[in-house]
Formats: sequence, C-alpha cells, structure tokens
Amino acid sequence: MSTLDEKITFPGDVTIDRLRLYNKNDDHIDLTLGQATEILIYESMFAPCMFGSLTMADADAIIEKFPIVGGEALTIKLRTKTFPDREEDIIYRSFVVVSIENRKLENDREQTYVLNFISIEGYTDMVNTISQAVPGDVDGEGAFNTARIAMNIFETYIATTGRVYLEKEKSTLAIYDEHASDIQYVSNNWTPFQNMNYICAHMDEKTHPGSDNVFFETNKGFILSSIQNLISKQ
Repeated sequence: MSTLDEKITFPGDVTIDRLRLYNKNDDHIDLTLGQATEILIYESMFAPCMFGSLTMADADAIIEKFPIVGGEALTIKLRTKTFPDREEDIIYRSFVVVSIENRKLENDREQTYVLNFISIEGYTDMVNTISQAVPGDVDGEGAFNTARIAMNIFETYIATTGRVYLEKEKSTLAIYDEHASDIQYVSNNWTPFQNMNYICAHMDEKTHPGSDNVFFETNKGFILSSIQNLISKQ
C-alpha cells in the first residue's frame, strides 16, 4: 500500500513493516501475519537501553513449532502511517527475547503469551564485566578525559554489529560536547553500563559544567550528554 493511501485512525497507529523472530540457527518466522496483538517499546533517558514486550495471540502453535527458549533475536520495523520509509522516520532494529510470561490458553485452539525483550547491547551487558583500569583511547595527555574513556568503553565493550539482526551496522554513541573532566579509576567487576553511569557522575561538559549527566539509548543510537545540553538542542 502506498503511503498516500494510508490513514491514521487512532493515536499511535503504525504500520508493521517487519516483525521477525530468529533462532540461534538463523532460521526465522514472520510474525506480521496477525499473531502480534500489542507491541510496547520503552525508551527513556533514565534507562541505559531500550526494552519492551510483544503480546502474541498464537493459534498456530508457534511456541512449539518454533521453540522459544530465550536468546532469540526479534527484528522490528515500525512506521507511523503516512510517514515515508526513511531512517529518520522509522524504528528499525533488533532485540533479544529474555523471557515469556502470562502464558494462558484462551480456547482449545489459541493461547496467548507475552515475549519480553531487551536491546542486544543490554543483553550482552548482563553477562559482560570489566575488572581493570580503563583509560581513554590515546596515551599521554588526554588519556583520562571522561569523553575519551566513555568512547573507549563503548567501542570495546558495548557497540555491537547486528543492530538490525544479520546486518553489519554497529551501535553508535553521540557525545554532544567536549569534556573538561579527567578521572582515573579501576572498574571493580562492573558491567559496561555501570561504568558509563560512573562516568556520568564524574563528568563535566565544557558548555554545561555542574549539570546532571545521562547515558541512554534511543532507537537511533546511544547518547552521553548533560540534561541541560539535551534541553538546549530541542
């Protein structure tokens, strides 16, 4: 259907252009054929990564034919109706299924359940820790600048390929201002996200010193910034 023929009939009305579930053998099943009844995606500047849930009305025994055990990749492409299929106007990325809940039998042919998912970066963060001093990406002067340390941690421990599953696009981190702060510390078996939160507590932007700082994920990439900087860019 052309976007010219589309109509928004209620708030939040979207077109699901892709909804695929991949197992560890890279086999996939298409969930756009009516099984999905609700998709919730949460994005917050106070959460380090995106997460959400997918409610399924399963009359085809997908959960048995395509066993869901956790760790599957869920690729979602959403577009507000009438909006063009352009990167800046869509949500297109992959998540990892972490749990199944509220499974119940509605009748003799259909069951419902909820698949909870988290971003790929959030999934790897749960099993990845750092136990060493973490300098920036250069030696000598500037090695302990908080922006350089943050970028080093992101590129070494957080950034992944497969932001859209089976594609080579990597996660990105946007740092909106130069940092005037330097720190030296040892990561005490902390996850990469915990390290980024520690940096947020000790960093100072040149333009907004003394501000509250946040590290979070949007549907386009990760951001490390002060809240005041984000407000000024609106």
